[in-house]
Amino acid sequence: MNDVNSLEQAVVGPVITFITDMFKFGWILYFCLKLDWQLTSIALFVCPFISLCTYNFGKRIRKVFRSLRDKTAELNSLIQDNISGVRVIAGFAKEAEEMERFRKKNYENYNLYVRILKLVSTLRPVVDLITETGAVVVICLGGYKVLQGQLSAGTFVIFFPYLQMMYSPITGLTRFYNQVQRAIASTERIFEILDTPCELKDSPNAIDLPPVRGVVEFQHVHFMYNKGMEVLTDITIQARPGQMIAFVGPSGSGKTTLTKLIPRFYDPTKGEILIDGHNIKAVRLHSLRKQMAMVLQESFLFNDTVKVNIAYARSDALDREIEEAARAANAHDFIIELPNGYDSVIGERGVKLSGGQKQRIAIARAILANPRILILDEATSSVDTETEQLIQNAIYHLIKNRTTFVIAHRLSTILHADLIVVLEKGRIVETGLHHELLASGGLYKKLFEMQFRTQEKVKREDAETKIEKTEVVLTQEPDIALNETPQHAQWP
Repeated sequence: MNDVNSLEQAVVGPVITFITDMFKFGWILYFCLKLDWQLTSIALFVCPFISLCTYNFGKRIRKVFRSLRDKTAELNSLIQDNISGVRVIAGFAKEAEEMERFRKKNYENYNLYVRILKLVSTLRPVVDLITETGAVVVICLGGYKVLQGQLSAGTFVIFFPYLQMMYSPITGLTRFYNQVQRAIASTERIFEILDTPCELKDSPNAIDLPPVRGVVEFQHVHFMYNKGMEVLTDITIQARPGQMIAFVGPSGSGKTTLTKLIPRFYDPTKGEILIDGHNIKAVRLHSLRKQMAMVLQESFLFNDTVKVNIAYARSDALDREIEEAARAANAHDFIIELPNGYDSVIGERGVKLSGGQKQRIAIARAILANPRILILDEATSSVDTETEQLIQNAIYHLIKNRTTFVIAHRLSTILHADLIVVLEKGRIVETGLHHELLASGGLYKKLFEMQFRTQEKVKREDAETKIEKTEVVLTQEPDIALNETPQHAQWP
């Protein structure tokens, strides 16, 4: 925003002033040449010195302006981080340290601005000194020509004010040059964004993907983010319409990367991904993603009303359809308890809602989109057991008759998947149903037993904690006052 405003300030006003000054300079130069071309030529002799001085100062000003823009961006980022992370800062009692970070960053910004003001303040007197030197030389030579009778006193009296008027646009040109340098520094940053190439584009002969049934095929897919570091190796899977395909495996095994290839957030390094027989590289991105929906582990919600967030997938949805989607996602009950119901503003990233509530709104959004292909990325990993059950019921409504890809760390959520794909270091090491994978005794069984033991341990510790609390209560002496009867005793 600062760069755009800086560019606007340099383009709109100064450009008009520059055009006016150039017309003014040309008209005055014509009269000066007509009155005495020799004195005019001498007066213009200062122009190369002014240009050289302005160029040197301009280079330094542009460099400092660029640094100032970068520091301003860093300062804005720091402020945004501190506002977004205010609870973390308060939770660790880091307010004083963050204030000190802000003070240092702000002081760096201040110092750069002072340097710019010093450069600009130095340039103006230097240019004035050069022009005044030229004026003194013209007075001396003009006076000499008057004394020699080569120029009338009246002509010289008329010529000198014109000379002063001619210098005014020249000094104005130096100010314009400084503003141009400031604008260039901002323009460089703006065009860094505008000129960033889009890695994924529609091919010239791409077609619109027709309404799909939901057959998704990975054919010998390889993928790497950086050369030499392959993330996925020789992935071959087929998902039929209405099937639920679950991806499990240790962290870093490539589960999330695999699902990101389906909506073509990235293109495979090798191999093909087909939907209903269409290579996704040969169809338009908009038509591909229009038939998909995603529910991520961290659901992103906009700083708007609940209604707008649910209807984001279909802006033309009726209120009745929005409510039906919310009911299917088990979100309607808590929504109507909000201050303004469906018209309640939920804050930046849904900050006014709990994690489970945000997830259910995200699921309602996906239900309303009515996609043929659905991607669920650990949609229940960060919620409590009760909320997980509500989300699971919502997901049950969501996945009906849709081809669904699920990433799940909680293996209890994918026991009934039509196909479980086990990944390790970017390779498929096992595929099959839950009971088949347990019987095979491979990585899936190891992960399942590890998670089962962890859950049993947590349950056992909870039970032991409850028993200890009960024993403490039972061993406490009743606190009965002497003047009270046992019937009215208040037991802990």
